[in-house]
Amino acid sequence: MFINPETFGIVPGSEVSMGFNNMFSALKQNIAKKTITLQKGVYYFSSENASSRRLFITNTIGEDQYKNSEEKNIHKVALYLENLKDLQIDAQGSTFILNGRLTNMVIDSCENITIKNLKIKTHKPDVHKLTVLTASSFYATFKLDNESNYTEEKGKYYWYGTDYKTDFLKYRLTGWWTPTAKPDNLNHLVRNGAHPFKNSVSLKEIAPRVFKVRYISPVKLTEGQVFYIFSCKRKNVGIFAQNTKNLVLKNVSQSFSPSLAFVAQNCEDIFLDKVDFSPEKVGEVDFTSIADFIQICMCRGKIKVSGSNFDAAGDDTINVHGFNFKISEIAENKISVKFCHPQSYGFECFRPGDNIAYINSKTLLDKGTNSIVSSRLLDLYTHELTLENGDIQAKIGDFVENTSACPDFEFSDNTVNRIVTRGLLVTTRGKVLIQGNRFLNTGENGILISDDASHWYESGPVRDVTIRSNAFMNCDGNAIFIRPENKENAGPVHENIVIENNLFCLKGRRAYNIRNTKNVVIRNNAYMEVSEKDDWALFDNVQELSFEDKPYNSDNNIE
Repeated sequence: MFINPETFGIVPGSEVSMGFNNMFSALKQNIAKKTITLQKGVYYFSSENASSRRLFITNTIGEDQYKNSEEKNIHKVALYLENLKDLQIDAQGSTFILNGRLTNMVIDSCENITIKNLKIKTHKPDVHKLTVLTASSFYATFKLDNESNYTEEKGKYYWYGTDYKTDFLKYRLTGWWTPTAKPDNLNHLVRNGAHPFKNSVSLKEIAPRVFKVRYISPVKLTEGQVFYIFSCKRKNVGIFAQNTKNLVLKNVSQSFSPSLAFVAQNCEDIFLDKVDFSPEKVGEVDFTSIADFIQICMCRGKIKVSGSNFDAAGDDTINVHGFNFKISEIAENKISVKFCHPQSYGFECFRPGDNIAYINSKTLLDKGTNSIVSSRLLDLYTHELTLENGDIQAKIGDFVENTSACPDFEFSDNTVNRIVTRGLLVTTRGKVLIQGNRFLNTGENGILISDDASHWYESGPVRDVTIRSNAFMNCDGNAIFIRPENKENAGPVHENIVIENNLFCLKGRRAYNIRNTKNVVIRNNAYMEVSEKDDWALFDNVQELSFEDKPYNSDNNIE
């Protein structure tokens, strides 16, 4: 069935927030296969006309981060797809321009959804670029980008746009997350650890968009160094999918996200093909996502990201994980388990029939299994699980992982560049293939395989990982870092990892840092800029290690 969007007033050049909401509402009862084809053009969405929804989104703002005057977990959403099935949206290369503080799109409780050939842009978001023009110990001048709106009021300077007015100095005491890049490689973003105006005592505009700053203590700045200024509060996201099965995004681009660019939560079978999360090709503020590009949380089935481009993020490119839930109460065949990290809460993570593993909090090893008969949320942080077997092989303080929510994951033929932290994080018991990617300019590790029950509480152990035919170029830290965060060693946490046919350009950094893992095969990899003096590989408590490479041998070392 072909749906005519013009029937709902959806035509290029117009404000279409209400039109899309009306169209999606009308399609909820339609069980036929549906296709929406847009006229190619520019469509406008505003926060003023957006629908408001209460959403709990993993790895976003915690309850304690809201101001007393703010209503918690309320999102203004530009596009809200809910309870839809068998729908294809072809935007035919159209551009959606969003104005205001918004979550760009939500796909909630849907099945068989395809969205393709779409560009999403945000009009003058609250992110700003500063370039150091001159620098000395106590003075510096900065050039503000030509895109940001700003004003002066009573000697103070503010950036402004729809739904925001931000003091230049707002984050100077807390802006540890501020990304920076030095002029010798402006593609290599790292966290600066401090706001560029920290310890400043005066700020004054001395020419249009040029500001002179005086400091009370010496600063180390470099002429040509750039900084990106924004809030790290993850109030809104780009595209959010929850409780959805078989979602395809193809040829979809987002040039800005107010925190996480794409989140899949409690979903099954997610496919991202040829997505482009990168800055607009024209424009000075070349920064795309305030936080991670992709979060895959408590999902199942197959997750595949292929042929895509990820450029300029304030956190990781992609993080695939579940949760370690802490056991707080045991009563016969029921247990209560809690979310532990304050940025994840409020959503259902278990289904009848799911299998769980009991996890020792110190060793991170399984200590028993069970199956779920029913689950209910007692409050925003606590699930009550009714279990099939009343013989509970755990105690209060141990953890539970939902081993049914551990998807297979493929990350193939993608380019990762200008990432402030890690290129890829993955902790899933499913089959993992990382192949044919380019990891360029990551501020921390290229790939991190962790698992912890003390910080982010992101589970779990990996059981089948292949890292093949990737290029690791200018990755700070380690190209591949396998580090379960167990407090006691009672056996390997991770197992069965093959690393083969990759290219490592090390420049004094490590290719591998692997601990508490079993059955690791490393073979047929090539190495650049490595010497015998470099501490380029580290193995700690790795059982059954097959390490065939000889990086100083002509077969493996590339000049």
